[in-house]
Amino acid sequence: MPTRNVNLTNQYDEFVEEQVASDHFKNASEVMRAGLRLLEQHFCEEREKLAALRTLAAEGFGDLDQGRGIMLDGVEHLADFISRVGARASNRIATPPGGPLKSRKSRGKKSKSQRSSGLRRSAESM
Repeated sequence: MPTRNVNLTNQYDEFVEEQVASDHFKNASEVMRAGLRLLEQHFCEEREKLAALRTLAAEGFGDLDQGRGIMLDGVEHLADFISRVGARASNRIATPPGGPLKSRKSRGKKSKSQRSSGLRRSAESM
């Protein structure tokens, strides 16, 4: 296994020592590897989020290019629209489709196109 020398601040050095002393890890290398795994996971999730945002933006711009969109006249209309969308989102979170007692697994997943078309229909109905 490759070896690296790492300079830590006093705060991180104390943290590593605490983790080893608490028997969460056998040694400092395990603590560092756990931290690197979390950092790797974070970067992976960020890449996935960015890819999803790019896809959704491309779909949205495609819809606008095809004349599907919402015309908002001024800041007041924009604020009102955002408020209504927020309220609808809050209601969906409070009472998920299929009722509050069903688990997420039992409801099934929608495809990306079903989700985006549902958003378009929702936005158009406002």
